[in-house]
Parts: sequence; structure tokens; C-alpha cells
Amino acid sequence: MMTLALRLIAQPGQPLSLQALAKGLSLPSVAHTGRMVEYLQDAWLMLAVPRSSASFKHRVTAPPKYYAVDTGLAGANSPNATPDLGRKLENAVLLAVRRRGAAAGLPGGVRGGRELLVITLDQEDALREEGLSIRVIPAWKWLD
Repeated sequence: MMTLALRLIAQPGQPLSLQALAKGLSLPSVAHTGRMVEYLQDAWLMLAVPRSSASFKHRVTAPPKYYAVDTGLAGANSPNATPDLGRKLENAVLLAVRRRGAAAGLPGGVRGGRELLVITLDQEDALREEGLSIRVIPAWKWLD
């Protein structure tokens, strides 16, 4: 169980199938792996976010992305030697989106009508493309 939790914590925002996890960690079966992932979710250690797609088939068959609920715990227990700031930022933004009550799993940012919000590490900009307004803001400003 600890190995599975560390694997999921080490790769936040990475789509991982239960079959790949079971095989990569030499777990007894996919069903067993699924139960262990459910236990981690029930304990509020991990969140599984289904992939967003217009295609029903793709939504059902694509593996979910897994995120750590406690980013401090994830950082303290991550076996990665170098921090992946992009994935950590994605994890922090997902938690903020969920806390605000918005739907998670939206590709490229948070969508609202004809406006697209893109959250970055430190870039700020306002763009207009084909009738779509794109606001690019740094995470520290959006999370404030």
C-alpha cells in the first residue's frame, strides 16, 4: 500500500491506469490495485480526476489523473530528487478549483463561456483569439 501511495504521490497529474500500476508495482491483480486506490481516496490522501473529453468512450476508457490532497505530505514523502514544479502547480490549482466548488478536469484551464483562464507559474497576459478571450495569470495571484 505504501509503495502504491508513494508512486501516486510522486506523479501528481499523471494519468495512470490500474493495470499499469499493478504491473509496475508487481501487485497481485488489477482488482486488488483498484481496491487499494479506493482506500487511499477514502482516507483523503488521493483524488482521482476523470479525463475530460467530448467523447463518452474516451471519458470512460481513459485512465484518471491522480492528485495528492495534502501537498505538504506529498512533498515530504515524494521520492523525486528534483521537484516537478509544473505538476505541483497543477495539483495546487486542482485543489483550489475543487475548494471553490468548480468542476475539475477541464483541459487547459478553467472555462467560462467565451473566456478561458490559463494559470501559469509567473506569466501574466491578456489575449484575444478567434472571438475567445484568454486571460493568463500567475498562480500566486489567482490563488490569493
